Amino acid sequence: MSESKNLLVSNQDGVTVVSFVHSKLLDETNIHELGANLLKLIDIDPNIKMVINFDSVEYLSSAVLGKLMAIHKKVSVGKGKVVLCGIVPNVLEVFKITKLDKLFNIESDIKNSLKSVKKVKKSWF
Repeated sequence: MSESKNLLVSNQDGVTVVSFVHSKLLDETNIHELGANLLKLIDIDPNIKMVINFDSVEYLSSAVLGKLMAIHKKVSVGKGKVVLCGIVPNVLEVFKITKLDKLFNIESDIKNSLKSVKKVKKSWF
């Protein structure tokens, strides 16, 4: 398991699982660092299968949403996959208001997220 000041990163059966250390993602410096660390993981493996676990997060700023959109874009370009999970109801409401619940696959827990991120889209080619 890898650690930073803001993130816990582990590998579970070939899937990178990221959890947040803090329950409030409000500090701009910390948000910038966590965004940079997540993007670095994608740089290392453009085909990454990643689960971002929000189960410890009670509050987040709009800057976090911007970082998540950048992560989604970069993962999509690299043909990777990212799934979010463990989002508490008040934070999930923010995702719904901003329509990010349509952009991201959001699962209830790690177990369902691991299953979802491993699903391979069938191709007709």
